[in-house]
Amino acid sequence: MRFRVCPREADETILWLEILEKDRNLNTETIEALKKEADELIAIFVTLSKNNNG
Repeated sequence: MRFRVCPREADETILWLEILEKDRNLNTETIEALKKEADELIAIFVTLSKNNNG
């Protein structure tokens, strides 16, 4: 159960990064690196959730 929330939170982080990128004209290179890292975390959390039954 504890890992099931993590992918949703990381996904929400990506959403906020995209909003910041569009609305605040932030450095695209920096935002893309952060979004990539969030995607990697999502993959890790999903794997942990599957391997540990949540």
